[in-house]
Amino acid sequence: MRSCGRRRAGAPSRSWRAHGIQPDTGRRGRARDPRDARPRGERVSAPSWLEIDLDRLTGNVASIRALLGAPDRPRDGLRVGSGPALIAATIKADAYGIGIEPIARHLAPLVDWFAVYSPDQAIALAPLTRAVAILVYMPVETEGIPVALEAARVCGKRIHFTIHDRSDVGVFADIARRIGASVNVHVYLDTGMNRAGIRAEDLAPVIADVRASGSLRLLGVYTHFSSAETDGPITLEQARRFDEAVGPHVPDLAPDGHIHIANSAGLLRDGGLQRDLVRPGLLLWGYAIDAMADGSLLSRDSVLPILRWRSRIVHTRTVAAGSSVGYAGTERLARDSVLGIVPVGYGDGYPLALSGRAVVTFVNRPTLAARVLGRVNMDQLIVDLTGTGVARGDLVEIYSADVDAPNSLPRLADLAAAHCYELLCRLTPRIERRIVTFADQ
Repeated sequence: MRSCGRRRAGAPSRSWRAHGIQPDTGRRGRARDPRDARPRGERVSAPSWLEIDLDRLTGNVASIRALLGAPDRPRDGLRVGSGPALIAATIKADAYGIGIEPIARHLAPLVDWFAVYSPDQAIALAPLTRAVAILVYMPVETEGIPVALEAARVCGKRIHFTIHDRSDVGVFADIARRIGASVNVHVYLDTGMNRAGIRAEDLAPVIADVRASGSLRLLGVYTHFSSAETDGPITLEQARRFDEAVGPHVPDLAPDGHIHIANSAGLLRDGGLQRDLVRPGLLLWGYAIDAMADGSLLSRDSVLPILRWRSRIVHTRTVAAGSSVGYAGTERLARDSVLGIVPVGYGDGYPLALSGRAVVTFVNRPTLAARVLGRVNMDQLIVDLTGTGVARGDLVEIYSADVDAPNSLPRLADLAAAHCYELLCRLTPRIERRIVTFADQ
């Protein structure tokens, strides 16, 4: 079992409670960190709960770190520094729906940077990670300036904003003037994603404007890959365009600046894409390897899923052959059947697209699987228990942490014609979060 490190005491904030994480109370009545509140037997109050293994998260970061520190790591490509690439953990969208507070607190001593999408996410993250730099990806427009200004005040020199347009230089220079301090910026270069960022022909004037501002520090230049999971040639072409455009400007970066281009898939595809900094997101949670179409630099067993979603059978009934099941009668029974209710639905983030297609498994009988019958409801699933012997109160696994299970997140994402990160981000705050160690269960 991998170690999580020393546990720290402290009262949980309200965002833990928003995710349904209930702290235990110590002997002196002091609220303990929810990471210490491991269940002593299942709690029956929650219809369903996510179990999060922070030990596995530690192991996943260690595997990434080992890849970055490999002595045979390619040294080609633009870089500012000479040591192993740093890790910027991308934890936007509430850590991909898992819950930013437990994830950020645990990752803070393990990674070098954090990356989020928006200034308000940086504000929420700042008190959880008091010594870690925070990169903000989002373009900041006029209406967003007050929030960006507040983020700069709250985060101080830890915050790094992104320039997507030449006009952004003036925006961030004004923020620097108003807070009375320099502001760190990175320039996002569009190399083919065509989503945001500046074009190659605009890079030189933008960098010149940053240097002339007197109040902005150029701490990085980066890009984002469009197809690193599925298309190696396109990815390498984007890297080539980036190097061609940025190469002449490396001396313009601050001495502690960073060149960075690799997301999770880029990191897994080619060691030459690591540069000064990598930005893993999905890989941290243990899923990015499943998305790689043609191989990965990390093995499947070196990066493991950190969560599973569980519930219980709360009702059973016997229904005659020929009966229809659920809304619109989309399922008709071919035999006398035993049906069970699982109190999970699309109101929790379970995809409607899995209606009649997915299965759930059973914690105490892992070889059994029961198909979801009919249409997924807002708050419940109907599953086929015929011949299983499963009874009311038995534990059900909605999303399994076993990569080979029929209800693993990658398999269910394929069935739903979706992606793992979409299914993760759908998980709603009403699902209770519990911190566990899978090896102990």
